[in-house]
Amino acid sequence: IILIHNPLSIGMLSFQLSFISVLGIIMILPFLPITRINSGLFLKIFNYLLSSVILCSWLFLVNLPLVSYINPYFTLTSIVSNTIHVAFLGFFFLTLSILTLALVALSYPILYFPGEYYLFAILNFLGKIWEYLIGWSYSWHKLLWWEFSGNWGVIKSFLYWGLLMMIWLILKKNESHIKKVFIKSYNPNSANS
Repeated sequence: IILIHNPLSIGMLSFQLSFISVLGIIMILPFLPITRINSGLFLKIFNYLLSSVILCSWLFLVNLPLVSYINPYFTLTSIVSNTIHVAFLGFFFLTLSILTLALVALSYPILYFPGEYYLFAILNFLGKIWEYLIGWSYSWHKLLWWEFSGNWGVIKSFLYWGLLMMIWLILKKNESHIKKVFIKSYNPNSANS
C-alpha cells in the first residue's frame, strides 16, 4: 500500500530498515523461547531477557549492511544496550504512558480533577531517565566501537543476506529439535519425564 501511494519510498532508508526489520522479526519469531502461563516469575523474566537478546542480535545482523551505510561505526554492545532500552520502554515508559492517558481521560469526568499536570510530570521524569540512559549507553559504546571501512554494495549485501538466509534455513530445518532442547532445559516439570 505504501509503494502504491509513493513508489519512490522504496529508495528511502527508513522504508528499507522498517521492512527488513519486520521480515527479520517474522523469521526469528519461531525460535524465541515460549513462556507458559503457569511458569514462575524468574522463568518469565529469564525468557523475556533471552528473547530480547536473541531478537536484538538477529536484527543487528539483519540490518548490518544498511546501518553500516548510514554509520560505519558499530559495536556489539548495542545488543545489550537495545535489550536495556526495550525493557525500559516496554515495562516502564509505555505502561505508564497508557496509564497516564487513561487517568487523564477519566480524571476530570469522574473525579472532577484536572490532574494531567502531575501525570505528565511523571512522564517527563521518565523521559529524562531515558535520555540519561541513552547518554550512558552512548558513552560506553564509544569505548568498544570499531569502524567498518568500505561500502557493502548491492552484491555483498545480498551475499551476506543469503548467508543469513542459509543459517535461518538450517535452524528452521532443526526447529523441532531446538524447541525440544529448549523446553526440556527450561521446563521445571521435565525432570520428572
